[in-house]
Amino acid sequence: MLAARSAILSLEKDLEKARKESLRDPLTGVLGGTAFEKKMGDMLAAGEPLGIILCDLDRFNAIKVKYGNKVGDEMLKILAKVLEEELSKGDCIARHNENCFAILLPKVNDAELRDAAERVKDAVLQYEFLLKSERIPVTASVSAIRATKKDSPESALNRLSDLMKGIKEQGGNRCAYV
Repeated sequence: MLAARSAILSLEKDLEKARKESLRDPLTGVLGGTAFEKKMGDMLAAGEPLGIILCDLDRFNAIKVKYGNKVGDEMLKILAKVLEEELSKGDCIARHNENCFAILLPKVNDAELRDAAERVKDAVLQYEFLLKSERIPVTASVSAIRATKKDSPESALNRLSDLMKGIKEQGGNRCAYV
């Protein structure tokens, strides 16, 4: 009986650990997309002002073709840490897709959101990626919106994606806000 209870407790611990790990992007360690969208939905439902930023790495696929997937993966790991350092307490970062990070900024006003978006873009641009003494230039396109209680995670991400398309059409390496 005692052995069975011990086995159950061990399995429960393993299950909880696996659940927590499933919320994180396995490469970068930041939240994964599904967990991020749930958190965004919870924050939107609370009705508090919410800023959302998408940071899409410009020409990242070309970098991976030139330098390889392993270099691209290392860049993503480093960028996740660089972006986390730019965030305030209570902000939340996630890997949104292959070369894009999403950030939630609770209770921000327009000026704070614009400032955060510019800091994110500049942090990517200023980071020195070196490979055997060769600098690999990396830039980012950043879209930012203030979401409302009327937004769903899907509608907010669609608004951000629409903004991002405009940035990319202009050549990237800039910010757009709504």
